[in-house]
Amino acid sequence: MEDLEIFLDTLGEWSETDDEMTETTHPPAALPPPPPEKPDLYIPCPGPTWWLFKDGAIKNLIETAKDSLDHMFEKLKAWPARIREADIIFEAKYEFKAFQKEFRSPDGLVADFRKEALGWIEFLSGIPYGAIEMLVIAVEAGTEPKDFPAYPGNKATTAPVPNEFFEETYREDRMVFNLLYLPEEGVEVMAEPVKDGAQPEFLWCLRINLDEKRKYPYPGEFVALGVRLFPGRAWGQQQSSPYLFSGNWMDTLYYTSGIVKERVPKPDGDEYIVKWRGQEITVKTTDYTKYKKNDRVTIIKDIKVKRPSQRWNDEDTETFDEEEWLIAPITFYGVGLEG
Repeated sequence: MEDLEIFLDTLGEWSETDDEMTETTHPPAALPPPPPEKPDLYIPCPGPTWWLFKDGAIKNLIETAKDSLDHMFEKLKAWPARIREADIIFEAKYEFKAFQKEFRSPDGLVADFRKEALGWIEFLSGIPYGAIEMLVIAVEAGTEPKDFPAYPGNKATTAPVPNEFFEETYREDRMVFNLLYLPEEGVEVMAEPVKDGAQPEFLWCLRINLDEKRKYPYPGEFVALGVRLFPGRAWGQQQSSPYLFSGNWMDTLYYTSGIVKERVPKPDGDEYIVKWRGQEITVKTTDYTKYKKNDRVTIIKDIKVKRPSQRWNDEDTETFDEEEWLIAPITFYGVGLEG
């Protein structure tokens, strides 16, 4: 109504004198300030309905994973988001640069963290931040249940009450957003999507820049954004708190990894059937190191590649080169071989 009155005031007034019409005008009224570019989602929200919206522009990686992430879900008792009765983990974008190289998508960098950043991850978000108690990273190889307290959904329509409200321990280097609505250093909420790749239709993004202090990802492991809502917030049909909303398998330029499913003895050196991105692939090794079922093994990719970085949409994130890639006895960040 206020906008309509302002509009009418600026039209002027017409009056009729004899055979002609004359215009009497008022000085233009001050227009209302423009709306903010982004909604203020930090305010408490009575009933978030994010679980009604499936962003069709962004790939659902559950369809690619098949059963390859089941061991992660079972170990952490944390499950994919449920949206309209479907399990969904939205594809996250990422980039990790090679040593002394430059980023191909520098718009993934957080403004005050550019010098320190060795890589960035952009998770799809869409949950009003006023409804969130915590956002925390879960990694396939390096997150243990003691570092990721999770509660069953129990078919409830709202988020559960934790045993130790606000005080449960998640690893500090994997906490990206806390109950005070404050992002951690190197984290940007409500970030503009990186220009390359698919653009979200309904949801928005949360971006993390990684430096040497954040000891993840193990190359090739799945990294997911876990969402823990405040108790009593509507959440549809979620199966756990936290639940896993967005993520990806994250390689570096020269390394990926997989889970051993079977050893195949050969006269000139064993080969292994490895689970990789929902596929079972036979892989040769660099030496005679023995591996057993469920070991996570590091795989050296093509070292002749000339790209300056590894991104989420590079061809080798979906295509395994059985001729060039080899299992090597390498581990990262103190994570053992056990998958």
